[in-house]
Amino acid sequence: MVLNFLIYIILMYFYFKTRKFFVFSPVDIFILFFSTVLFFSFLYHNFIPNTLKFNFYHFDEIKSKNLIKTTNVFLNMIVFFILGSFAFSLKDKKYREISNYKISFLNFSKIKFDLKFVSILLFWLFIISVILVFIDYGFGLFQRNDYIPKKNSNYKTIYQLIFIFISLLSGVIYKRQKLFSIIIIFCISLISLGIGSRYATINLVLFGSIHSLFLSPKNRTHFYIFFIPFIILFFGYNISLRSESNGHGLIPYLKVTFQKPEIVFKYALENIYYTFIFGFYATGETLQHYKNPNFHKLYTCLSPLPGFLTDWYMYAKNMRLNLYAPFTSIGEISSYSCWSFIYYFILGYYFTFIDKFIKFQFTLKKYIFPISIFLTLIIFIVLSFEYN
Repeated sequence: MVLNFLIYIILMYFYFKTRKFFVFSPVDIFILFFSTVLFFSFLYHNFIPNTLKFNFYHFDEIKSKNLIKTTNVFLNMIVFFILGSFAFSLKDKKYREISNYKISFLNFSKIKFDLKFVSILLFWLFIISVILVFIDYGFGLFQRNDYIPKKNSNYKTIYQLIFIFISLLSGVIYKRQKLFSIIIIFCISLISLGIGSRYATINLVLFGSIHSLFLSPKNRTHFYIFFIPFIILFFGYNISLRSESNGHGLIPYLKVTFQKPEIVFKYALENIYYTFIFGFYATGETLQHYKNPNFHKLYTCLSPLPGFLTDWYMYAKNMRLNLYAPFTSIGEISSYSCWSFIYYFILGYYFTFIDKFIKFQFTLKKYIFPISIFLTLIIFIVLSFEYN
């Protein structure tokens, strides 16, 4: 582990020495996010007393040997990723040049778009997503006994992706159609809460992030001062509902909100743990319980296709630590030592390719599409920390 840590430190030094940090760089965010994970996990594991640890599903009770193995997995992942990024940088001189100077940012409030078209598109996306949700849940959206009413869903990926686009578009039109924008984002947040999905928080983050781009720098700062604490509290509330309520669905979840309002603050700290630390321990558990690795299983897990178009459901029931905690993708991929290097090397190369695209689009004063791509990659980073 000491050698891996030294390699990590050296690569981090050269990485940030050869470029300027850029807030919309998926490469910078990937490296900083997982470096933060390692830092917080180290502090939590070594300096928080066992009596005060959250210890979800007893995952915190990790043995020393597995702790070292898990730490090495994260160190290797970042190292392989940086090597992939370096490979692209060495190949592309223009990218090296653009990464060394500060990229100016446009005031989005001056951007013009077809408000009528965006509003109509937003309305029909909302209608389609509601129909797909009701096909999956029916009136179980409001009240049901089981958290997941169906083992398999052909539509879940579709309507969750639609929710992402709805959140982005709602943020775009908020300044000019506040009421319509608020109604739409409020409705999909309620639907996501009824499903018990953490996408309720993700959707609000996307909505707020896009809306903030249309604010002046001063107002943007004031917005973040309010919005970031709100998201931390809301996410704590979001993840508390399944464990605190009697039953599942929108009605039990809203009912417990009024019965136990203190859960918002109680789970805010758990949110920080869940965001930056839990996935570390879940990866450690995945490394212990991932059985029978084979190329076909790896191919199925890496496929971007919806589950019903792959053999995912043949493996899915055995790809979980428990009902609420699936294997983490980091733990899965690291079970294939050679493929782990190839995967994260290619990922670093690809992220850097996208990084170049985003930066060049910014120099051309084009923002909406590159930022949408950036946010999609951020979702990938966060979800890969704890999910298949």
